[in-house]
Amino acid sequence: MANALGLWNRKLTDGELILAWTNIGAIVECLMKLFLSIYYEDYKKDIDAIKKKRLLIEPDSLNLKNLRTFFAKKFGFPMKIGMNGFFSFSIEEIQYMRLSLEKLGIQKNC
Repeated sequence: MANALGLWNRKLTDGELILAWTNIGAIVECLMKLFLSIYYEDYKKDIDAIKKKRLLIEPDSLNLKNLRTFFAKKFGFPMKIGMNGFFSFSIEEIQYMRLSLEKLGIQKNC
């Protein structure tokens, strides 16, 4: 997936922009799961660890929403961007994404 990031370094249609953010979201989700897997023992002991009915949810079973909530709480990461292209975006979120793309040097046409 990381190799596919080069595909998004040009003018993008609306559909391609959604695919680009979905691609980035999938990479971010995998890296967050990897991080929690590496620090699994610490994650298990953490009072903020994600649980369901008092049972720990394993890192590989977490979804992006759970991961973003956990990382925002633990590390102060922003939760502003909805990475899944199937979520609806507010105007503020789209503007934030445009600025983020510009900082990455990725062109867009919308």
